Order: sequence, then structure tokens, then C-alpha cells
Amino acid sequence: MSGSSLNVAFPSGPVTDADGNVTPVWRGYFQQVYVRTGAAPGASSPQLAASLVAETSARTSADAGLTNAIAAERTAREHADSAEATTRAAADASLMPKAGGTFTGAVYGPSARFDLFQSGTMGGPTWTSGYGAPASTQPLGSIYSRRDGTVGATLYVSRGAGTWLPVAAV
Repeated sequence: MSGSSLNVAFPSGPVTDADGNVTPVWRGYFQQVYVRTGAAPGASSPQLAASLVAETSARTSADAGLTNAIAAERTAREHADSAEATTRAAADASLMPKAGGTFTGAVYGPSARFDLFQSGTMGGPTWTSGYGAPASTQPLGSIYSRRDGTVGATLYVSRGAGTWLPVAAV
């Protein structure tokens, strides 16, 4: 055991011996705890009381600082979330609608997906895709990409009036 009343090592081993008596290691531990807590029940040494007051004050001050930091972080996060929502809304407003919209200009990027792409004005050629041979009636010059086609039966060009011709070697 250490000589300092605030530095008590927790013993290992059984608390009592075979006869039921407290072992010397545990007896020393209990004596140190007794001294550390102020000896008699309800008694407190002035040094221990001062240490407890100082610790309580430090913890209260630290808790207040943490509370203020958490509130500041929450406010900053709320402002950032609001700014992001405004930015996203502005970006979403500039997007082309998923259906029924028109787009003028070039399309750039690694990939683009269109269920129906129409070139020019309404009634102009379209580009569609699907499974099986094309069966719809599309304007002259329209293109159909067959997803399950083989060589010679993958790309079709409309001759109008529901007539489709496969592009050879594609």
C-alpha cells in the first residue's frame, strides 16, 4: 500500500482466508479507504472537503463550456443544412423534368439514359430502346436500340408507317 491517503491500490485475491478472516492485503486496503474517506462515518477532513469543492467547481465549469460548444455546433449545423437545402433547391429547379420536358443544347457526360429521345420539333425522329423487334409506329428516320438483339438485329431505322429496317453488322 502507498503512503498517500488518496492513492490506494485495489488488491487482488480473495477477501477472506479459509477461516473466514479478512486477509492482510484486504485489511490494509480497507484501512486506507477508511482514512481516505475521513475516518469515522459522517466525518470529513478539511483537505478532502476542499478537494471535492475544487473538483465540483472544475466539473461545473467544464460542463458549461461543453454545453456552449454543443449549442454553437448545433447552430452552425442548422445554418449549413439550410444553406445546402437552398443550394439543392436551386440546382433541382434547373434540371430537366423526368418526363415531358424539352432540352436544347448538347448532352455531355460518361452516360445518358433516355426512355425516349426526340430530335428536333415534336413529330421529329425519335430514339427508343426495348426488348424484341420494334413494333411501334415512329416518324421516318427514328432509331430503335434492341437490348436483346444479335448482330444484324440490334439497331433499327424507321422508314415510317411502322416499317423498321435492321442496320446490318451492328
